[in-house]
Amino acid sequence: LIQLNSGYRSSQHQLRLRREWEQQAPPRRGVRPAMPGGSYHQLGMAIDFNPILPDGSKLMKADPAAPWRSSGVVQIGESVGLFWGGLFRGNYDPVHFDYRNTLTLTERQSFYNDAFATNTPPNRHPIA
Repeated sequence: LIQLNSGYRSSQHQLRLRREWEQQAPPRRGVRPAMPGGSYHQLGMAIDFNPILPDGSKLMKADPAAPWRSSGVVQIGESVGLFWGGLFRGNYDPVHFDYRNTLTLTERQSFYNDAFATNTPPNRHPIA
């Protein structure tokens, strides 16, 4: 079982998350959200979730990498081409999985800009 926390995010939602994080007094807590245009959530290519394990326990954002890996969840995600947010350098986010290997950074930015220029939500814009 999984508890889905986040999937597609609009630019407004992404900006709100970033501003809420920035408004925290240092040291800021939690994952630093990407700026609008820099998140795979805005492309509909990322999810955040908490797995519920067979014993009823739930893996959380604050859990270290070892229980995530030993649960098999990371390996399952990677086996279908997902990138695990537990590998982010300096921004550990184990609840996050995305399809980052699908588009290069340049392609992602171009895709996002094209969607914005046509007033199309990125998760509805076709990938060329």
